[in-house]
Amino acid sequence: MQKTIDIAIGIFLIAITLSFLTAGNIFLNETASCYTLLFVGVMVICWLIFQIFRKNSKEKHVITTIDLAFILFLFWIILNSFLVKRGAVDPFLWHKLGAVAGFYLLVRLTKEKQFLLYSLVVSGIIQAVMAIGQSRGVLSGHHLMFDVTGSFGNPGQLGGYLAVCMTVSLCLLVANFREKKIIVSGLLLSGSVLQGVGLYLSDSRAGWVGLFVGLTTGIILVRKHEGAKARKETSGNKFALSTFRAFALLLVFAVGIMFLYSYRPKSADARVLIWRVSCDMIADRPLTGHGAGAFDEKYMLYQAAFFEQHPGSPLALVAGNAGYPFNELLNAVICFGIIGIVLLLFLFWAAFRKRTPLFQAGLSSWIAFSMFSYPTQVFPLLLLGIACLGSIEGDVKFSFKLPRWLYGTTILLLAAVLFPVWRDTAKLKRLSRELTGSYLNMDEDECSYDRMKFNSTFNNYYMVRLENQSTELYTDRIEDMFPSCEGYCMKGNYYLATGEREKAEQAFFMASNMVPTLIRPKYFLWKLYVEKGDTVAAKKMAETILNCPLKTESIYTLKVKKEVRKYVGLD
Repeated sequence: MQKTIDIAIGIFLIAITLSFLTAGNIFLNETASCYTLLFVGVMVICWLIFQIFRKNSKEKHVITTIDLAFILFLFWIILNSFLVKRGAVDPFLWHKLGAVAGFYLLVRLTKEKQFLLYSLVVSGIIQAVMAIGQSRGVLSGHHLMFDVTGSFGNPGQLGGYLAVCMTVSLCLLVANFREKKIIVSGLLLSGSVLQGVGLYLSDSRAGWVGLFVGLTTGIILVRKHEGAKARKETSGNKFALSTFRAFALLLVFAVGIMFLYSYRPKSADARVLIWRVSCDMIADRPLTGHGAGAFDEKYMLYQAAFFEQHPGSPLALVAGNAGYPFNELLNAVICFGIIGIVLLLFLFWAAFRKRTPLFQAGLSSWIAFSMFSYPTQVFPLLLLGIACLGSIEGDVKFSFKLPRWLYGTTILLLAAVLFPVWRDTAKLKRLSRELTGSYLNMDEDECSYDRMKFNSTFNNYYMVRLENQSTELYTDRIEDMFPSCEGYCMKGNYYLATGEREKAEQAFFMASNMVPTLIRPKYFLWKLYVEKGDTVAAKKMAETILNCPLKTESIYTLKVKKEVRKYVGLD
């Protein structure tokens, strides 16, 4: 049964990655978490049934330091959601936590994890072949601006996935080559080359950082795992050699970061802006954080406040609507505070206490990638990290044996949970069709709205549809909108239609500060001042529009400037 679970986990990891971008479904992460819950539930039920009919079982289960750290971190997320957010969180947060916890449990139940390792290799090869096919025009990508995405939404996500898989592949290659397994080594070498080509095509800087850190960690851990060879050096020479190696490693890493920054400086500066503004969020609630999902709900308001306080900041040229902090540790502090980050660092510390070099190298690659990206927001990438984490050996704290009566009770509880989860997948598909289709009856199901309004995907799509609805209704719902520049422009126009000019002005002003290089909110403000007859404010805003630095000139901006110049008498 243990081997069956191992094989099933490997196959599922490949399958969930390939099927992530379900055609016509906008709730990608939510659907993936539901399918993972269903898979976990079925596998655990099978394992429990096997334990019930297993004769003379004396097997004991163990709890390790990693398990305790993992449980504590999940417990704080749940507690934080009620203490800080008062339960006002995305309902699929519970599906996601359940899927992550269940998948971690499944991985921990396996005894031999070789199949899981090779599943990562195979999955990476499949993604690399897809990337190569997309670059040659044989396969289609999943992004309007990028050809190469694999089965992901953009090339950055593909790069992170390939970085982890390639790290594992190369570490396996070294291990098999040392054991003189020539055929396996040749296959792994071919797979690694394919993954390297895929990583190159993804053009992901964060992916290359992840690969470098993962391989470096793997080399260090393997050397320590095998034991140091006898040397005739004095202790002073050993210290000097270790110091030189550490300095050389830091130097190479620093030069690499500088090169990656110079490769696309505007993109790097945009992340610097996000990290700078994120620090303001942390400063407001340092201990407990703002709660799960807080970045989507609050970040753009903080960015608007930043540019209001620093109107001449050069970072305005790289500002945009940010959906992610591009740093998972920073995101953890924003959402779960110092308490959360301490628990998370404790988890990482526990994961590297005992050596399991191959999986620790993969986890290191995943962590390094997460410092410049958002793998917890892409469910297959999240499961990839959990697979590496759950496969690492930990210090055993205590062992126990479950009573047989508990097996049957757990089976009944799991069966009761799986049915509503399956029903939720059907609801997500229906809701996806409504939000992306030509008709949406907003009064049909009030419970669905009240339940889903804290889900960022639902919120974004719903508010776009709300713009075209009657201006006499849904005023309370417009207040639930997650902040964005375009969203607040819509909000301002909505208030204009309902005659609430002061609210409209506030919304346009906020939108203008969110992304200072966008003319649209400034244009709406200018028109509002003209209609009010406030010539002083209108002329001041006209000057702002004409002097506004733009990322790109367009037909829209040219028309706006022509209209404004005519107003101030320049045309």
